[in-house]
Amino acid sequence: REESLQHACEAAAAFTGLGDRRCAAAATCVVVDAHLTRQHWGAAVEAAAVAVDLARKSQDALCEASALLRLARAHFVQNRDPYLAASTALAAAKAAGDA
Repeated sequence: REESLQHACEAAAAFTGLGDRRCAAAATCVVVDAHLTRQHWGAAVEAAAVAVDLARKSQDALCEASALLRLARAHFVQNRDPYLAASTALAAAKAAGDA
């Protein structure tokens, strides 16, 4: 539903405004998921890139891996090469001790 996308965007903006990059990244990942569900591929890629950036700035490797996996998925569904994002996600997960 469009309402869920709106709420996720509002949450991401609120966390960004509070300076909480980790929560902003997590909320932005929900935005990515909403775009993927709606098949808004370009918007999903853009949101995933924002989520990756926020996660990196928060120095949360697990959050970064999650955002990178979403970026890889967004690339994959557009028939673009997801390898770089997926391999970077694996490296981030390993760094977090989750792989």
